[in-house]
Amino acid sequence: MRENKLTIFINRPVKEVFEYSLESNNVPKWITSIKEEIPEERPVKLGTQLRNIEIFFRKVNTRIWRRL
Repeated sequence: MRENKLTIFINRPVKEVFEYSLESNNVPKWITSIKEEIPEERPVKLGTQLRNIEIFFRKVNTRIWRRL
């Protein structure tokens, strides 16, 4: 299984960054290959399943994952 890891340092309070990252509408703003993220429920919480629509090298992929 492939694993990706990304480390970003953001000079903002942890709570603010965490809340921003939970909002599905913000994901394409900081992961440019993702065009849309669709949660199965709102508000997004631990265990919520999400579907990402990603365009990578002109190929459209759909990934389903759970917020851990």
